Parts: sequence; C-alpha cells; structure tokens
Amino acid sequence: MFILIPTIIIFLCISYLQINDDVGVTTQVILYILMLLTTLISLFLYKKVKNDMNLQDVNSILIEIERLNQKIDKTTDEKIILGLKHKIELLEKEKETKYH
Repeated sequence: MFILIPTIIIFLCISYLQINDDVGVTTQVILYILMLLTTLISLFLYKKVKNDMNLQDVNSILIEIERLNQKIDKTTDEKIILGLKHKIELLEKEKETKYH
C-alpha cells in the first residue's frame, strides 16, 4: 500500500508530463510538487504504521509476561517456575530490543 499507491500517482504525473509536450511551467511545478508530497506523505505514514506495529508487539509481549507471571503464582513445582522465569527473561530482552 505504501509503495503501490504513490507509485501509481507518480507514474501518472510523469506520464502526463511525457505525453503532453506543451505543458506550461506552472503545470510542471505543480506536478513535481504533487510527486514530492506523495512521496513525503507515504514515508510519514510508513514510519507511523511501523511505530504502531512495534508498540503492538511490545504490548503483546507485556500481555504474555503477565500471563506467565499468573502461571508462576499458581504453580508450586520449582522446575516449572524456573522454566517460566527463563521465558519471562527472554521476553523482557525481546521487549527491550523492540522498544528501542
């Protein structure tokens, strides 16, 4: 989506410029500004969505950590508790890498 739609818009603008030889300078400037705005908006949306996806990943990791903590509270077997704590540590490390 972030590549296809801007590519189509830019392709149409370039095609219009190539087909019409008698295009005025103001029309050319407007089309180049449109291409630039399309690119900038696409990059902005890409970064925004990427940031939102990372936050969603961090939130899912936090939910998983909370679920494992609840299992630890209910379990009395030490081996299972150690395994769950190890999983929590791994998830904490993964959360730190995704958060930064």
